[in-house]
Amino acid sequence: DVSQGDAIFMGQPASLNVQYYNMGKSTLNNLVITAEGDFDFANPPKVFVGKFDPGKSEFYDMQIVATKVGEAKGKVIFTFEDANGKQIKTEKEFTITAEEFVAEDPGAIAEEPQKKGLGLGAKIGIGVLVAGATTFTILKIRKNKKKKMDSLNIDND
Repeated sequence: DVSQGDAIFMGQPASLNVQYYNMGKSTLNNLVITAEGDFDFANPPKVFVGKFDPGKSEFYDMQIVATKVGEAKGKVIFTFEDANGKQIKTEKEFTITAEEFVAEDPGAIAEEPQKKGLGLGAKIGIGVLVAGATTFTILKIRKNKKKKMDSLNIDND
């Protein structure tokens, strides 16, 4: 199964993923996967998998670069040897559709909105007020506690 991610733009690398699986009863030996098509490849389109056991599935990822707008045909080729050493070739065809790549107009770059916030002076002022209020509260609590203890005036004699 061949699937593509996002839209494919002419001249830009795009990812195509191929899920493949061995539904047979035999191990596939010397499995090689190759891709070809009406486009360029951003990385080598050939991978050697080697031994591929029955019931196993894997992914083959390829990076393509569309060279024209519109449809382009391609195929993924699986070449392997069966248990008897016979070479077998299987092909999976696919079609992609490339769109024209339109770059943003450099004059139309949106300015990042200004973050509204407090200036440094305001932040320092708030910090001083909070510190002062905290100190005042602590002193007031201590004074009230001392006053309460003095009013109880308990002698230990």
